[in-house]
Amino acid sequence: MSATNYQRRASFLYYGLSGISILAAAFLLWLGSSSGWQSDWTFNKRNTLTPTSQQLLAQMELPLVIEAYFDSNAQIRQQVRRFVQRYQRFKPDTQLSFLDTQLATEELAQQGFTHLGQLKISYDDRHEIIARLNEQQFTSTLFALTRQHQPWIAAVQGHGERDPLDKGTHGLSKFTQQLQQTGVNVQPINLLDQAVIPDNTQVLLLAGPRQAYLAGELQLIKEYIQGGGNLLWLRDPAQQNHFESLEADLEIATVPGVIIDANAKLRVVLGIKHPAVIPVVEYQPHAITKSLQTHSLFPFAAAFESLDDSIWQASPILQSLPRTWSEVGQLDADELTFEQPSGDTRGPLTLGMTLHRIVDGIPQRAVIIGDSDFLANGYIGNGANLELGLNIVNWLTEDESLMAITSRAAPDQTIELSDNNILFIATFLLLIVPAILIATGFILRWRRNRH
Repeated sequence: MSATNYQRRASFLYYGLSGISILAAAFLLWLGSSSGWQSDWTFNKRNTLTPTSQQLLAQMELPLVIEAYFDSNAQIRQQVRRFVQRYQRFKPDTQLSFLDTQLATEELAQQGFTHLGQLKISYDDRHEIIARLNEQQFTSTLFALTRQHQPWIAAVQGHGERDPLDKGTHGLSKFTQQLQQTGVNVQPINLLDQAVIPDNTQVLLLAGPRQAYLAGELQLIKEYIQGGGNLLWLRDPAQQNHFESLEADLEIATVPGVIIDANAKLRVVLGIKHPAVIPVVEYQPHAITKSLQTHSLFPFAAAFESLDDSIWQASPILQSLPRTWSEVGQLDADELTFEQPSGDTRGPLTLGMTLHRIVDGIPQRAVIIGDSDFLANGYIGNGANLELGLNIVNWLTEDESLMAITSRAAPDQTIELSDNNILFIATFLLLIVPAILIATGFILRWRRNRH
């Protein structure tokens, strides 16, 4: 009798707990569908808009219209809806529609679409088309659409500088494309042809000049700087310094040689082969570097020093590690060692700095980087190189709010395994685990037959 009562109590407890579980699950489903409460538990909250994006959406008074040209696959379109819902949460009048994939190519081309996977973002009477679903590009596009005045960067050409439109390894086309997506215009100029720097130039770009400027060209650049113009100078190391006069106006001096980091262990970790490829793993405090969360690489970089009693307010933003030095000798030697009697300069060394001063009551800004390779197409994808370049331009154009927008990704999206690790995992999953299961089955069968 007691056994029967025990079975009844066990059955009652089982069905009771099952009923409570079902009711709790139903309540949670109802709560999730009827309320607007959300919680982001992902690393770095990468599924939640940054405060900068939220603030921008709050300032946009007109409706935001989004047209999506995506495959009709329901799962793909649901991903698009989820992404747009992050913006609709803070701007309810955001409208999303999907284009018919059967539309004629001519009609799609008239609307600006070239291939599947594109979003057309329209605000007021302007529109832009993007092809990536990430906050950095989407919000940067919103900034471009809402900007009242689009900054112009004039890139000086004709002296071996890197071409902002060149799509080759040494060109800057990828960087230029990213700038254009945020509403920044980049225009190459030849001072011999134009003999003037356009009045609407907000930033003058000297991207690694290799030959000296002619006297007239140099005078135009110096007049631009003396008049309060903002400057971005990517200054590569060179055996002969052709720019001492320009350095004098900026009140800086170049440290002779090329920066060397002979730490073999660090190079292995970062995948660096040459000791003249300098990693910057810790940044100096500044608005430009505040959002950077990973290292950046600078191949064959030069170092700078700010002169004493300068009228410019200089702030180092990029420094090499203490064990580095500036090598004045040949870089193809079998073993590079620090030799102070030969003219080598021990680190840490400044390879990036900002300059700031007031001219006629107006702030003037300049950024000097001892390398132009880090923004080239062949290197811009390394670490935080692209983000650093965009932050520099945003600081020079006084659009610091854009610097808070970064692509946030989970740190565990990729995994790298050695051959031994792969062999161990394969052996464990394909041999050991099945063997354990088979052995367990035989043991259970033997025990049952025994009883």
